[in-house]
Amino acid sequence: MDFKYKEHHNRLQAECPPKTYKPLDIDAYRWVFDEGDEQNFQTQYEKFMKRFPNPSKPPKRYNDISDLEKRGAKMCEDMAYSMYTTAEKARDSFIFLSERFPKAVFGKYIAFAKLTKQDGINSEIDENGHFNHHPFELVDYEKRFQIIANLIK
Repeated sequence: MDFKYKEHHNRLQAECPPKTYKPLDIDAYRWVFDEGDEQNFQTQYEKFMKRFPNPSKPPKRYNDISDLEKRGAKMCEDMAYSMYTTAEKARDSFIFLSERFPKAVFGKYIAFAKLTKQDGINSEIDENGHFNHHPFELVDYEKRFQIIANLIK
C-alpha cells in the first residue's frame, strides 16, 4: 500500500519513512481542533510548507541544517502524524509545549482511535508515550478519531 505523502517522501534525500517503523495495532491519541478542521490531520511539514510555498527555498526549520541527510530525516519526521499512547501522555505533552511556546496553538481537544496495521506504520514509542505515524493512502482519520477530552479550559 502507498503512503499518503509518498510524493513528498520521494523528494527527500533520506529514507522516508525509516525502515525501523512498523505497522501496529495500537490505541492512538492526538490533539485536534474542532471536528472537520483541516488542521486535525495535517502534518507539521504541510503546515510549514503552506506558509512557504516556494520549494526551492524551504523554511528555516528545514534550511538551517547543513547536512542534507539530517534535514531529510527531520522533514520525514514532520511528514508523520504525531500520536500518543494514552490521553494522559497527550495532555502532559500539550501542557509542556503550551508552556514552552505560549503563542503556539496546538489543538483544543484530545481525540482517540484504534489504529490497525492497515492504517500505516509507526515509530518506536518514546519515554513520553509519543510516536510518529506515517499514514497509508485512503485512510479517513477524520471519521476514525473521536474527540474525548478538552485541552483548553
